[in-house]
Amino acid sequence: MFELHIVKEVLLNFFLILTPIYFYKSIVTYFQTLKGRVLLGIISGLGSILCMIFPIVSGAGFLWDLRWISFVVSILYGGWLSGAIAGILLVAFRFLLGGMAGAINVLLVALILFFLFSLLRVHFQYKPITKKVFLGLLYAIIAFFIVGSAIWIHFWYSDKLDFFYQNAPSVSLFMFLSYILSMSIFIIFAEKIFSHSQFSGQVNDAEKANMVSELILLMSYDVKKYMNQSKNWMQLAMNSDGDSSKALMTNAVEEIDSGAAVLDSFVNYSRYQNSENDTVAVQTVFSEMAELLNPYLHVKNVELEKDIQQGVKYEGDVIKLRQILLNILKNAVDASGRGGKIYFSTQEEKGNVLITVKDEGIGMTREQITRIMNPSFKGERQGLGLIVTLKLLEDMKGNLIFESEPGKGTSAKIKIPNK
Repeated sequence: MFELHIVKEVLLNFFLILTPIYFYKSIVTYFQTLKGRVLLGIISGLGSILCMIFPIVSGAGFLWDLRWISFVVSILYGGWLSGAIAGILLVAFRFLLGGMAGAINVLLVALILFFLFSLLRVHFQYKPITKKVFLGLLYAIIAFFIVGSAIWIHFWYSDKLDFFYQNAPSVSLFMFLSYILSMSIFIIFAEKIFSHSQFSGQVNDAEKANMVSELILLMSYDVKKYMNQSKNWMQLAMNSDGDSSKALMTNAVEEIDSGAAVLDSFVNYSRYQNSENDTVAVQTVFSEMAELLNPYLHVKNVELEKDIQQGVKYEGDVIKLRQILLNILKNAVDASGRGGKIYFSTQEEKGNVLITVKDEGIGMTREQITRIMNPSFKGERQGLGLIVTLKLLEDMKGNLIFESEPGKGTSAKIKIPNK
């Protein structure tokens, strides 16, 4: 029962020093920014204070906690600024608790750890996760011996070494293991979260690059068509006389105007990027994407049919909805053979917008569907567009399900909640 009591208190301390992880989007993800470092320092300092408020009681009233792990972490991940803020909060609270000798002891430990780990941080911050975990183990051992020495000095100064030696053997091993485990687990959590954040940032960049490349490709088909037609009319006009030549030149000018209209439509589309949250009819978004895809459909000789429930509206990030539809529709065109058809349908159900895009392509096996839904997979059927689509749907709290059989085409079923 006694050991269970200690385990509960250690676990409580451990969850307290993990406080920065709970705010990872503002802190761990952006710990290189000034705001992130300040927040990391404040929250790490508060974590240290909470550890002191809820100490671990071992032996005959021997008190200890994991405040120093939280303090060291703030230095390793936020540098001197985070460490200074966390240290000031920690030391100030210790002085408020009273006991001048103990408070001065804490101040000296804080200064030693601050300068030591500010120097060691250079060897830590740019290492891969495996080396960071190894260094974290080493740093936890260093911190343990520094803190242990300070505790011994405190009991020596207070003339209570008998009490120290009576309890130290049973406490030291548990304290040592707690330092190592808590430091290692914090580093693993922080690095995994930071890695995920980096991947999300890369996908966001890829998302923008993918949209630009898709739009340029579609625009090139359309503009090229009108320019070629205009060229043909002009060549005929050069070999004609009088009214016939004038009529042919008029046709050429009309084709050039059509090409200019295409460019205007892309300019207007880019203006939509200024507004993210809006309410729009799904029919309107589909019509915009169908217009952009029209030249590509013509080149691929693929027909697009629609079955859109009247009055279905989407409220949320319209930009992301446009990108998702463009990516999924273009993927369906790429998967279709010449002369194939794509069926687009949508409906509203329980506050969700349901969209289905079905092609008559070669289809996929269950194993292929599993692979392409894996962000780390890179293959012909996935490509950048699907990676971006999956990330966008994750941001919108939506999902994408593929239903397919080899030789029978593929259905992409999208579910997006309205805000």
